[in-house]
Amino acid sequence: MPPSTEQAPPLLEIINLGVRCGRETPLDGVSLNVKRGTIHVLVGPNGAGKSTLIAGILGRIPFSGRIIATWLADGRIGYVPQSFAVDRSLPVTVADFLALARQRRPVCFGVNRETRERIGRLLARVGLESLAKSGYLPEDFQYPFLVRGVLCVLVMAPLLGGLSHLVVSRRMAFFSAALGNAALTGLSIALLLGEPLNAPYGGIFAFCLLSALGMVFVKRRTSLSPDTLIGVFLALTLGLGICLLVFVTRRFNIHQVESAMFGSLLTVTDGDLALLIFGGGAVSVLLAREYNGLLLESLSGELSGLEKVDSAYVEYLFAVLLTVAIVISLKVIGALLVEALVVVPAAAARNLAASTRAYLVWSVAIAFFAGIGGLGISTRLLVPTGGAVVLALSVLFFVTLAIGVLVRRWPWHAGSSDRG
Repeated sequence: MPPSTEQAPPLLEIINLGVRCGRETPLDGVSLNVKRGTIHVLVGPNGAGKSTLIAGILGRIPFSGRIIATWLADGRIGYVPQSFAVDRSLPVTVADFLALARQRRPVCFGVNRETRERIGRLLARVGLESLAKSGYLPEDFQYPFLVRGVLCVLVMAPLLGGLSHLVVSRRMAFFSAALGNAALTGLSIALLLGEPLNAPYGGIFAFCLLSALGMVFVKRRTSLSPDTLIGVFLALTLGLGICLLVFVTRRFNIHQVESAMFGSLLTVTDGDLALLIFGGGAVSVLLAREYNGLLLESLSGELSGLEKVDSAYVEYLFAVLLTVAIVISLKVIGALLVEALVVVPAAAARNLAASTRAYLVWSVAIAFFAGIGGLGISTRLLVPTGGAVVLALSVLFFVTLAIGVLVRRWPWHAGSSDRG
């Protein structure tokens, strides 16, 4: 008669486990007892050693200390890799893939009946028996975080792409860069005040809004050039942010704030997506309502005054709308890179557009394709989402630049210009 669960020794006992990787020591002196019938969850920031601990238990890496597994019967460890890169263009079925480790016969000669039946039973246990029938490996959209990422891009592309051409027209590229740095400072303030790490929107929005309104207020009351004034605010927010970040890293692992700095799909929640949808919708409605006045005031302050456009109102309004759009997009694009998505799409669109409508359409389209391309790069190469999106934007800018040069040099284009 087997011993009871209470009397039985621990299922898994880890004693003073240590792992050394070159000069780094990700794990040192780890001890753990796993009792039978219990569930344990490893929780910690990126780089804390969770995957390293699992790899040590599985014997995939060398370690010091002892790991003792005590099975009451035939025992085994099930393991699902943290990331699984596979060329999805390969004509490999799910049955083929699972049979690779379950039969000696080369899979290219087919899966034998016994193995196929065993694979069917395994898939049925997890409710995926249909995969064996349909055959092919599922696409990336099986991952909820990637679905949320695509939905975020669908919202961000018209939002930031639409704002982009107004940012460039109003010469506010440097202004948006200052807001990006203010967001980093606001993040530090929010965390120091106790806001949750996964939703520090209060501190970020408050400090960004204060910075945006402060820049507009001082700009309208000083003779300094806008670039000089924004440079002062940029230096102030950057210096304050760096100092506060030192205190933040004493309470949080730096990897925990990396997602806010550079953007990460893994940290986007349903709440973030809902905020992006509703916040983006509100910004889009107000932007559409005041669009003509905003664009006219950016092209000619004198003419907008004759048309009774309130310059102060549209300037403060646009600063607020830009702040909201930047803050609600931080989870995907990151604080240090968000200004690229409100500048580069319009810069690229100017290489192709010949009208206001085309300018807007191209800005949104370029932001969308850069977002989708960035998601693909991020998930394939496991790099920060913000950096991948900005990289895709940069590539699209130079592509549109080359296309624009070729179009302007094309004979029919020169002929139409001469006739005009």
